[in-house]
Amino acid sequence: ASPILFLSDSITATILTILLFVNIFGSHSGSRRRSEAKHMIPEINFERVDELIALAISEDLGDLGDTTTQAVIPAGMAAVAVLKAKEECVCAGLPVAARVFAKLDRSITFNAMVNEGDLCQPGTVMARISGPARALLAAERTALNFLQRLCGVATTAHKYAQALSGTNTKILDTRKTT
Repeated sequence: ASPILFLSDSITATILTILLFVNIFGSHSGSRRRSEAKHMIPEINFERVDELIALAISEDLGDLGDTTTQAVIPAGMAAVAVLKAKEECVCAGLPVAARVFAKLDRSITFNAMVNEGDLCQPGTVMARISGPARALLAAERTALNFLQRLCGVATTAHKYAQALSGTNTKILDTRKTT
């Protein structure tokens, strides 16, 4: 099951994670400890992210847009939505999700309620989003796809890190394949 809930969504995401492990037995000549990078979150290259967002929105909405929403939601209707954790997860990707919503309508307000890297318990409201209902509904699938993937990878990496707690083995990096 997906760790993220948008309104009443229950779509699942498939996560494939490969973790690279290095066993560290104390300090060695020429090597440096990575403890200072323990919780470092790399900066996001938004130029590349924006390209991916544009491709995903194009694939999802095509030339016609969200026809169901256009047919049943009145133009000008405002709405408020929340991104809520359905299960324990590590928050990752809120800035990307915010950009998806902004790409469809700059008037959408996206308020992150947690920080990247936070461990969220079931029921945690991760973000509140408000704006035109049509734009919220058109953006939600693409935003959730990114958020579910990123939270899934971060959560899996966290579980491996927890399993290695108290050992000399450190996770130095993670990679995912899709």
